[in-house]
Amino acid sequence: MENALIYIFIIFFIPFISSLLNALFFNSLKNIIGNISILMLLISLIISIINFYIFYNDANWSFLDWNIYNGLRLIEFPLILISNFDFGFSLNFDKLTVFMLLIINLISFLFHLQLFESIGDKSRLSIYFFYLGLFVFSINGIIISNNLLFTFIFWKVASFSSLSLIHFSNDKSLIVNSIRKVFLNNKVSDLTIFFGIMILYSSSGTLSFN
Repeated sequence: MENALIYIFIIFFIPFISSLLNALFFNSLKNIIGNISILMLLISLIISIINFYIFYNDANWSFLDWNIYNGLRLIEFPLILISNFDFGFSLNFDKLTVFMLLIINLISFLFHLQLFESIGDKSRLSIYFFYLGLFVFSINGIIISNNLLFTFIFWKVASFSSLSLIHFSNDKSLIVNSIRKVFLNNKVSDLTIFFGIMILYSSSGTLSFN
């Protein structure tokens, strides 16, 4: 149980590290970078399964395990302290979080594997895996974030990476139509979410779910 927080952080950052490797070494490691990315996603999936088992086997938790769990749920990493505005990053640390991380990592691994096998032009694979890793990282961030502002930030990263992935389609008309729809939907969603966050903050004085 004491390793659960470390597991969540590893799961959270592995897609980002994969994305970063694809961006930095797309020339020097272009022949093996796809294999490295898939291996990293497989490791993330295995850790997600282990974490899922730990959380859903809570009937065997000791008193110490429950104390660790309740303590980790209250952890917040302070980032901005201005007058009465106290802003930090905290985690959703519960069964739903680890279940969703398992689902996302399973789908992500299978998607990476399918793309690696189906894309003939391997020279484009690195840049595709860069945006795909960034997308998975942002979705993980939405899942584990226990703060409305960070949820919104990860939502924006997911929007950017998904918009970038559209450009890899060979159907130009599909690209144009998809970009129009995604751009319009994102702008409406962004404004709605932003005003919702402002209303909640003005009424509660905090951005934390807790």
